[in-house]
Amino acid sequence: MDILLVSRFTSGLFNQKPGLPRFTETWDSQIVLNYLKTFPAVESMSLKQLTLKLLMLMAFVSAQRTQTLQTLSLEEMRISAGKYTFYISALLKQTSANGGQKRHLFPVQFRSFDLDKRLCVVEFSEAYIKRTAPLRKGTKQLLICYKAPQGPASKNTISRWIKQTMKAAGIDTTVFKPHSTRGEATSAAKAANVPLQEIMNTAGWHSNSTFAKFYDRPIRSDNNFAEAVLSNSTLK
Repeated sequence: MDILLVSRFTSGLFNQKPGLPRFTETWDSQIVLNYLKTFPAVESMSLKQLTLKLLMLMAFVSAQRTQTLQTLSLEEMRISAGKYTFYISALLKQTSANGGQKRHLFPVQFRSFDLDKRLCVVEFSEAYIKRTAPLRKGTKQLLICYKAPQGPASKNTISRWIKQTMKAAGIDTTVFKPHSTRGEATSAAKAANVPLQEIMNTAGWHSNSTFAKFYDRPIRSDNNFAEAVLSNSTLK
């Protein structure tokens, strides 16, 4: 077979349908964070409001896929001063087939955010776990449905909840999908000068080329990973 002919053919395919990232820019997380700050005080929230707010904050400060958020389990949760840590043993999209330290995702950590308790994922995690305790009926998955019967939330349900919150805050969900929280969080962290290695560890990437090619985008609008994502909203 003519190698030159094959090369031209593959080049033609690329020109016709190039494998480019979905977005050239991302949305501004501050829009959603400001919306979340309008929710009632935690003791006055409905279970639906508490679920949606906790989930959105978790998606931002962990930069994780809905698949990972679904696997968060009370059995693999560790609580220390100002910090909730979830260990991930399930097989995920980014789980490596090779051995060593990178075989599984780094533990997902949520830290207190004392600059603005309205955005403190630890405070809402504690409230959520207490509120849902009598509803779980043995379910160890962290996120459960807020409507009866309160079974474990599926990946599609979690994705729908994120989309619902984004839309309510004013994000164009016909363009930006729930997975875009991952790119928005990591882009915001980079803009706040969080070291690239910390961004990669938090998001679960083994290669910086993944972030550079698919997630690093300018934000659509003219330290610690979680604080970098949340801190600007405290000034508004």
